[in-house]
Amino acid sequence: MVTRTSSGAASDVLDVVLYGTHVAEVRRGREPHRLDWTWTADAAARWGVGARVVGHAAPVGEPGARLHDLRAGVVVAGLLPEGQARLHYAVNAGIDPDDTFAMLRRYGRDTAGALDFVPRTGRPGDPAAEPVPLGDAQVRELLERAGSSRRDGGLTSISLAGLVPKIALRRAADGSWWQPPPGIPSTWILKVAHPVGSDAADVVDTEAACLDLGRRVGVTTVQAEVIEVDGLRAIAVSRYDRMPDGRSGVARLHQEDLAQALGLNTADPARKFQRGRTIPSWRAASDVIRAGRGRLSPLARLVAFSWLVGNSDHHAKNTSFLRHADGRVDVAPAYDVAAHLHHPGAHRTALDLAGESDFDALTVAHVVDEVASWGVPGDAARAAVVDVVTDLTDALARIDRGRHPGVTPGAWTVLDDRVARAAGELGLRS
Repeated sequence: MVTRTSSGAASDVLDVVLYGTHVAEVRRGREPHRLDWTWTADAAARWGVGARVVGHAAPVGEPGARLHDLRAGVVVAGLLPEGQARLHYAVNAGIDPDDTFAMLRRYGRDTAGALDFVPRTGRPGDPAAEPVPLGDAQVRELLERAGSSRRDGGLTSISLAGLVPKIALRRAADGSWWQPPPGIPSTWILKVAHPVGSDAADVVDTEAACLDLGRRVGVTTVQAEVIEVDGLRAIAVSRYDRMPDGRSGVARLHQEDLAQALGLNTADPARKFQRGRTIPSWRAASDVIRAGRGRLSPLARLVAFSWLVGNSDHHAKNTSFLRHADGRVDVAPAYDVAAHLHHPGAHRTALDLAGESDFDALTVAHVVDEVASWGVPGDAARAAVVDVVTDLTDALARIDRGRHPGVTPGAWTVLDDRVARAAGELGLRS
């Protein structure tokens, strides 16, 4: 049972609930992009002062202590849509897109991870409320509304970070879609595909294929498929931050992305990329895991896999960490992973590998050196890369390519060649 204090007008206070514990109160800050975040006694009692269960950049404070308002604004803004997607969500709800508190009040009931921002007059989740079944036309309308600015009552109470418009729903065992009520977790994310004929039209197809490969290699648990809803192409991906729960049906698993962990303000989307900066970086990601006493080998495997498939968009918002209720930290399963190198033009990594960002210049040695730079012994760094190359070679041989008709033969050839080349550099038998 969640208990909350009663100070402050209901419309001016959001109670922050994590794993059933009221951890903080949030109010408007001095400026639209700042938030007044006050820690509760319950947070300190359950996890202890200094615990990073909420986030790497937001350690639990003494009861009544405040997280710096600018830091609170940056960490929470990382849960909200970015760029045009944020503008669409704001206009749909009649909100100023720069008003972080208003956006959070409207869309903070089902964010990435397990933080639930509950209006003082609300409840963490109404057990009597039920998801509403949706037909294809209704799903299409929600997807189109997420990518347009129409003031018609808003979308849902769900917030998903990122530049690409997306919605979150529940999916039944028969494949049907359901809209969850406020406070009830969603389980799948849907994103509209780029227009047919555009350069990025096959991104959803290679994403589904890469996640299929990733499950076989063991770097993700995410299910993905390209779907068509009322004539609209989209990709549907399962949420790794939602788990089956015998009592309530679905439980939230907390997570944060690398940008949030580092306290990066990604109002400028370029801040998600390294581009010559010290952060964000893979080494900084390893530091987050090390601070949480997590294992670095899954991060090494993720980095190697992402490089091998040619994922040039693996930036700080596409790299995340799981923060368990017991304080453990793990790298999150791979998501938003797609193959890009079959498209014409120059390609750069989002985060450098051993100081190099040009995909044409990168070799296996860069990946091994990058992992070793985190403090991993050289032999162990090489072994991690060898394992991924071996597993991905097997996965490419076994995957049913017919299940991914939108992936062109040219894209498959680039994938095959990259993995074969890596195996050759490592001296592995084909």
